[in-house]
Amino acid sequence: MRTDDLICMMAKNPPCSGAKRKAVIWGSVVALFALMVTAVYFTLGLRSDITHVMDDPAMMFKYAFLAAALVGSAIGWWRSGHPGRCCKLPFYGMIFLGTFLVFDAGHAVYLQGMDAVAPQVFDGTAGMCVLSIALFAGIAAAVLILISKCMAPVNACLHACMTAIFASSLGALAYGLHCSHDHPAYLALWYGGTALAFTLIALPIIRKNQSW
Repeated sequence: MRTDDLICMMAKNPPCSGAKRKAVIWGSVVALFALMVTAVYFTLGLRSDITHVMDDPAMMFKYAFLAAALVGSAIGWWRSGHPGRCCKLPFYGMIFLGTFLVFDAGHAVYLQGMDAVAPQVFDGTAGMCVLSIALFAGIAAAVLILISKCMAPVNACLHACMTAIFASSLGALAYGLHCSHDHPAYLALWYGGTALAFTLIALPIIRKNQSW
C-alpha cells in the first residue's frame, strides 16, 4: 500500500477519540461484570445476609479485599496496556494484597486453632467455589483479550499477567456475592489459590493471543 493510499484511507475512517475509546473499553468491562453478577443471581443466588455487610467485620473484610483486588488489578491492566504508563505500583500492590491475606489467614488460624477453622474451610462448597471462580475468570479473560486488541502493551508478559489477575478478580467478586464463607483462611485458600493457579495457567495463553 502506498503512503497516499494509507492517508486517504485514514482520512475516510479516522480513529475514535481517546475519550470515546476509553468509554467503550470501560463500558465493556462494566457490562461484563454486570452479566457475571446476573448469572450468579439467576443460577446460584445472592447470599441472604449480604445487606448486613456493614454489621459483620469478617464479611466487610472479605468484600473490601475483593474490591481492592478488583480496582488494583483494573488499574494495572489499563496502565500495562498503554505505553509510557507506570504499572509497578498496581503490580506490587497485588503482591502486597496477596501476602497480607496469607498472613491474615495464618494469624486467624493461630488464634482460633486448626480444629475450629478446618470445618469453615474444608467443606462441600470448596469445589463449587474453585469451579465457579475459574469459569468466570476464563470468560472474563477471553473478553479482556478482545478488548486488549485496541491497546498497545509494551511488556506483553506483564500485561498478560495483569489481564489474568483482573479476570480472576472479576470472577472472585462475582462469585463472592453468592458465597457465605467469610473466614480469611477460606478466602486465601480457595479464592486466592484459584486466582493464582488461573494466572499461572492462563498467562502463556493470554500472552500468545494479545498480539497487536
